[in-house]
Amino acid sequence: MARAITEGKPLRAVIYARASADKAKSVEDQADECVEFCEDEGFEVVEILRENDRSASRYATKDRPKFARVLRLMRAGSIDILVTWENSRAQRELKVYVNLREMCEEFDVLWAYGGSVYDMRDPADRKATAQDAVNSEAESDNISGRVSRGVRKRAKSGLWHGPLQYGYRREYDKDTGEVIRQVVDPATGAIVREIVDRLLAGHSVNSVVKELNGRGVPCPRSGQWGSSKVRHLALNPAVAGKRTHHGLVIGDGQWPALITAGEQAALAQLLGDPSRRSNKDGTRVKHLLSGIAVCDVCDSPVGRITAAGFESYACRQSRHVVRHKARVDAFVVEALLASLETPDAVDVFKVEQSDVTAKAIDEARTLRLRLNDFYKQAARGGLSPAGLAEIEAELLPSIAAAERKAQRASLPPVIADLVGAQARSVWADLELTQRRSVIRAVMRPRIARVGKGGHMRNAIGVKPNFLTLSEGGA
Repeated sequence: MARAITEGKPLRAVIYARASADKAKSVEDQADECVEFCEDEGFEVVEILRENDRSASRYATKDRPKFARVLRLMRAGSIDILVTWENSRAQRELKVYVNLREMCEEFDVLWAYGGSVYDMRDPADRKATAQDAVNSEAESDNISGRVSRGVRKRAKSGLWHGPLQYGYRREYDKDTGEVIRQVVDPATGAIVREIVDRLLAGHSVNSVVKELNGRGVPCPRSGQWGSSKVRHLALNPAVAGKRTHHGLVIGDGQWPALITAGEQAALAQLLGDPSRRSNKDGTRVKHLLSGIAVCDVCDSPVGRITAAGFESYACRQSRHVVRHKARVDAFVVEALLASLETPDAVDVFKVEQSDVTAKAIDEARTLRLRLNDFYKQAARGGLSPAGLAEIEAELLPSIAAAERKAQRASLPPVIADLVGAQARSVWADLELTQRRSVIRAVMRPRIARVGKGGHMRNAIGVKPNFLTLSEGGA
């Protein structure tokens, strides 16, 4: 401190206080002690910078803007000394310490902590602060290890971790303030149940979003409902009573499930289907087959146009086909309802939303990933064509069987109500988005060319094209 004394001016000090999740002392307590130290030493405090909920270790996930300001003040020559409560408040990572030490030396700034002042031009001070920095980083590693072990232990026990999930509330011990249990919240839990029921009934994500926002229903975090929030909530393993660790389901959680594993498996199929993800069904949809039926020539979806004064479906790409909309709709609906009324419809259109189906979905996904790994090996020359063919012969039938079983979960539950003699009356009561959901789940209608004179013969030129739902087909 000889520099400041000989100039007859007090040292200009900046106080930096930081606390993280492992806080041993609050930023306010740190700042107060540092201010008292500066008063005792006769330093002029030019700025106090506080940083809450910020780690300084290599495990940190957030920036430290206030610490960055400390470094800017040093570069600008605006301060003579940095004051922190202890060495670890400035850093818990050696490379950050080395950078700070070099800047202190380059810009002639002292560093004070723990009641002592250190000059980085002094070898003894460099050694002392370096040893403290090593200890700070080691303690950070120890803290991270303890936290990780605690998280793993809680995960294996099925205990909750992290922010409260939408649909639940927590009960606390009135004396200790610790969480006792996680239970269903009557208000938000009912919203989760409503979202799931509407999606499984064939309503589109967009229509659910509009309904929730229209009623002013509070959503997770803040803002308004959007498709991503609805999807995330419906597919969150927590609402099915499952505990995850590093993104993987590891068992049952110690809280009640809002939906069943089978229902979530069905939602995974519905919301994960590429054709459904691109579907923009909402309250404005007006046509039964637009975007669902495809051109038999080029496979592009058909859209609604006006042709010769009539509403028609036409190939969106090159108008390979143009067909009277009302006649196409009537033909496809009749084919669907006639199939639903047949004696074997109960078996063909059986809706399965069970744990067995959920396991089938996981099995299909696992087998498909395994096969993809073999394809990559073959591409790199690590697997012969004959070896790959042998593997395909073993895995492909298993994948097909698992995917057939998993496909059951993608059938909207409303189909179960449609099966049987009551099919037409139930269909009459469905909303358009639900009707489209049913058709999309079991059919992919194709509109074909009818040939020369086909229009004069009133040829319909539509193939119902039922999807294969069982070994025997639909």
